[in-house]
Amino acid sequence: MPNGFSKDGRSMLSLSPRVTASVLTLALGACAHLPVTNDAGAMSDPDGGVVDMPMDDAAMDDAAILPDGFAFSAPVLVSAVASVSGRFGDDVRVSVRASDADGDATSLSLGILDHAGTPVVLFDGNGDGVLDSNTTIVPMAEPIAGTGEGTGLVILPDFYRDVLNVDSIVVAVVDARGAASAPQTVALAPQPVIALDGVCDPSFVTNRCADGLGCPSAVPAVCVAGMAPMLTRVAYLGDPGAVRVLVEGSDVDDDVSELDIAFFDATGSAVSLDLDGDGIPESTHFGASLRDVASGGTFFYAFDASDVFATEVAAVSVVAVDRGMHSSAAVRASMTLAPHRTAGQTCDVHGFDRCTTSVCMPTSATAYHCVATSSARSMECSAATMLDALTGPGYVEGVAQGVSLWDAPAGCSSGDPVGRPEGVVRLHLPRHVSSLVLSTDNAYTTFDTTVYVMASCGAAPVLAWCADDTTSMRSWLSRLELTDVPAGDYIVVVDSFSPTGGRYRLDVTATE
Repeated sequence: MPNGFSKDGRSMLSLSPRVTASVLTLALGACAHLPVTNDAGAMSDPDGGVVDMPMDDAAMDDAAILPDGFAFSAPVLVSAVASVSGRFGDDVRVSVRASDADGDATSLSLGILDHAGTPVVLFDGNGDGVLDSNTTIVPMAEPIAGTGEGTGLVILPDFYRDVLNVDSIVVAVVDARGAASAPQTVALAPQPVIALDGVCDPSFVTNRCADGLGCPSAVPAVCVAGMAPMLTRVAYLGDPGAVRVLVEGSDVDDDVSELDIAFFDATGSAVSLDLDGDGIPESTHFGASLRDVASGGTFFYAFDASDVFATEVAAVSVVAVDRGMHSSAAVRASMTLAPHRTAGQTCDVHGFDRCTTSVCMPTSATAYHCVATSSARSMECSAATMLDALTGPGYVEGVAQGVSLWDAPAGCSSGDPVGRPEGVVRLHLPRHVSSLVLSTDNAYTTFDTTVYVMASCGAAPVLAWCADDTTSMRSWLSRLELTDVPAGDYIVVVDSFSPTGGRYRLDVTATE
């Protein structure tokens, strides 16, 4: 699962961290749940080698000739660099220079090798729940634009923390059809650690300061003594059906690593909760990881709790701790209702107040206001791309981001997440079709999707017209098949399972 979310859910807490948006973030702590190779990816063979990357039927290398004489071509990998990077020195960064005559290079195939050159089996290559491959396909932060030579980037957050025996990576560029370039094997370069007063890289790409030190953006930037993080706002909001703890803070060193959240009852005594679902209360506090959350000197964290949590916990106390073991002052928050705002009033983007019968949306570069939900949905639908299912190009590319205006119907996506960003497509059916297939199962899509269709912009989503996971090896993507669909205009929502969305391609196939 992307972003470290498990669809098994939690009995008491559902974590919703904000992650850095400048790069694709893909947590690798549970490798069995990752997006994995499809037929275009290199796989480990029984003898421990890496086999060539076969093409699927839709991407027969350069052999597929269109009626107009145009020949598909695989991407060309010019060069690749792999290095350890990140604030904590445990991210793996792979950058490439490549070209693609078709202009649709979207992903990197990454094969992990250890110090002896032996494949490190980390991934479930055939979707059976067993780790059997050293290779996975990961979407680049941005596709390589155009047909000329360009750059691409993949960052694997926390990868080097969990998988230390990595010496080199077999890199290939993969396009939207699954065609792959010839692979290159590149050594994984270490990240230098800089001591106090040494020149450092504030982006933590070429080096990082030692734990407990900061690297402020100065000229030249040098490692300085670290400072403790600060909590600027903490709220425990107990609205019925929407219990949340919100934490906002600042950290000039960008190395805040954990929040310690303690639970108290109405008398101020510690409360033990059953957070692992085994029926035995064992936790008086909860350690929330903030890795990759701090960015630009600030951080925000939220978790959604159950109504059971709210009945037992009357107050929380929060402390932020950084990598150098500097701690903020504790901030205590008692349960309260979120301040309510009505349409037209200013609102807080992080949810410290709540719009009623409306949504909090940006109205300028710096201001957010409550906008009536019906109006916001109407604007979103009007701005959505229109695709004719019978005569159009067969797909729409977009981005799921911003305010959530719809939620998948209950029972479609495990755990029924709400408030996730989505993308919207207007779909036109000029005639009745016997079959309509909507899919995000392609190399362009970067996040865990749920797809559902609505009869109109104002209609409520229904379970029968919703699909979460596919049965393919990329099971985190979606495939929805409908039969006997009448002519008309429909709204298709590509929703995100996790708090962050990303780019997607919706493939549409209609059969009359």
